[in-house]
Amino acid sequence: MTKKSSITTSTVAIFILLTSLAIFTRVHVFLSLPSSKGDIDTESSKFSGERAYNFLCDHIAKKPHPWYTEENEEIFQFIFSQGKLLEAKYGDDVIEVDTQITFRNSDSIQSVGNIAFLIKGERSEEESSAVQISSHYDSVGISPGATDAGASCAVMLELASVLVSREQKLQYDVLLLFVDSEENGLVGSSNWVFGNNDSLDASFHVEPHPWSLLPALVINLEGSGIANGKEVLARANSKEVTKFYASYARSPRAVSLTEFLFRTIDAGATDTDIYFLAGLHCMDLIFIQDRWAYHSPSDNVDNVRPDALKHLGDNVLSLIYGITNDQSFPLDRFSDKELYDMKASQRTQDSKTVYFSILESSTIYQTRANAKAMYISISLLFGCCIYFLTPPRAYFPRGKIFTISKHFFSALMNFITGIIFSVAVFAVFGSWKKPIELEDGQNYYYGHGAPYFVWANKEAARSVLSFFSVSCSTYFFYSIVRPGWKKSLLCCWKESKKYNENVNIERENDVENHAEQVVVENNTFDEMSTNSELVRIGMSTHIGIFYFYDILLLIFGIFLPDAAIFVLFQAVFFWIGSLLDAIFHGFVWNDAEEIPTDEATFRNELKGWALRSFVVVIPSLLVIPDGFMALLLYIGYYVDEFGLWYGTTIVEAFCFGLIIPLIIPTIILIPSEYAKVLGFLLLFALCISGIVCIAI
Repeated sequence: MTKKSSITTSTVAIFILLTSLAIFTRVHVFLSLPSSKGDIDTESSKFSGERAYNFLCDHIAKKPHPWYTEENEEIFQFIFSQGKLLEAKYGDDVIEVDTQITFRNSDSIQSVGNIAFLIKGERSEEESSAVQISSHYDSVGISPGATDAGASCAVMLELASVLVSREQKLQYDVLLLFVDSEENGLVGSSNWVFGNNDSLDASFHVEPHPWSLLPALVINLEGSGIANGKEVLARANSKEVTKFYASYARSPRAVSLTEFLFRTIDAGATDTDIYFLAGLHCMDLIFIQDRWAYHSPSDNVDNVRPDALKHLGDNVLSLIYGITNDQSFPLDRFSDKELYDMKASQRTQDSKTVYFSILESSTIYQTRANAKAMYISISLLFGCCIYFLTPPRAYFPRGKIFTISKHFFSALMNFITGIIFSVAVFAVFGSWKKPIELEDGQNYYYGHGAPYFVWANKEAARSVLSFFSVSCSTYFFYSIVRPGWKKSLLCCWKESKKYNENVNIERENDVENHAEQVVVENNTFDEMSTNSELVRIGMSTHIGIFYFYDILLLIFGIFLPDAAIFVLFQAVFFWIGSLLDAIFHGFVWNDAEEIPTDEATFRNELKGWALRSFVVVIPSLLVIPDGFMALLLYIGYYVDEFGLWYGTTIVEAFCFGLIIPLIIPTIILIPSEYAKVLGFLLLFALCISGIVCIAI
């Protein structure tokens, strides 16, 4: 094709610029944190990330402090003393501090020590009416526990200072509970709620604390990596909790797929598993990024950001004020029958809702049944609508159903090929690596697989390799579709060989004029294809990729509605783009039996393509759900933990495979000279990223 009959350079430049800005904006919003710089001197009624960080550095996470050690006892005494200081300053009618302690026989070190700050509201000490904020202060033996869960305890200490000097009223009490011995089997929270009278050693006997009857809802704060980003709502156990989070979280990050993972695989336990057995409504807010540092010496204060503590503190503070003043609060605890039904159906900690947050600004939630109905309805409605909005037979000479099916299966095969190719590339560049030997006494937590050690703090290199693997696979796959891409990498050798053979034949026949014609035809790899052919390919590719997203939405909607959000917006914006394009071409298509091939008509088609591209790609990139970004950036180390070498690559290829098809209908329009450059750049980037994976 000549430049005149393909998308213009200026359009390509604008598209690349806007796409890059959309990607940069989305990543920036996902990674950005509120600044805590200089807020240490802010008034006590405002949350300070730096003050919380000082609690963490100076007292809580200086060294490992596992259960039943002197170091753990020091943390207990520090937290208790901070509570007593506030009680002395503001009075026990504002804040009251109490403990629950068990001791071993003839031993000065406490066995389990829980500390509670009861911050009193207008209607104080009513049963099942308080909001409980909970975390644990013990660590594992090899880790300072800065994120698991020292950061949460530091945030809670700062929250206590803010709440006692608050400017807003609290309708109900807030209970800040610091539990011990979480790492040894959730012992502290179990003692708090149920007591312990089962031990043969009478010194371990303890009754449930009276304040354990006060809460109706628990916000549990945890860490499973490094507190250098935003915490995630990992799970909830009732639709009321989901509603509260959606309504009052200041900067939400949530996706119900994490709740599904907790229900279906052994993703670990938190103290909410104990509170849930007591009938409490619960939510887990967890730092999940950089899982490689979990239960390791790297879980230290040097890796924690004060900005992350501020983000958590602001969110929890907003939730406290919102929930305690909500008209639907307090909530009734789960009845014994409800708990039995949930445990019997293996749906422990199940909110029965589908939820996701967008752009860190809002969370959308609905019941699982309604979500299934909505996703299925959207898929069927959009699918039928696009089928009838597609152009007449002139655009699909072999029929709509045949052509749409062909391009849908092409998109599906491209998706599968991308995953397979990514696994193959990773097998060459990364799967053979072995863990570096660690120093004596610095071994990471037991149970982690080899990939967990190999890729610790190097996940970005592996993700880049997966991205370029999927990109190259997509380029090669679609290079055989677009006419004029003779010099694409996939066809370069084959067409060059064919060209030389034809030239030799014509020279032997000595038919000079005919030889020149063959040379031109082969040297341009169908460069002179008709405009109508390119129109058909562009339209068919767009429709086929729409149905790829639409059918995935239908499948997810039926079987896994928690994951449907990963393709929802792609399908929505493809539908909008097709609708606008149909309106744009309303006076062009008519009932033509053939596509007009004049230059003016083809220019009109290019405008329609540009309209579709900008409407589909830019908004889809901007509203990529937070959960999708979390799955892409953070889930790798959770897969590595099981020792699955290719698990992370498959997850990342899956994510990129749901994003890259957005730009295929536009890439199809790139002129041949640009396509060749793009192909070599992608291959070069793939090689460089592979070399980096080997080098690190």
